[in-house]
Amino acid sequence: NIFPIPDFQAIKRPPEIVKK
Repeated sequence: NIFPIPDFQAIKRPPEIVKK
């Protein structure tokens, strides 16, 4: 997983929002 957040959150929200 590239993002520090949980997978379910990453799936619900686009990568752009996750980075912010």
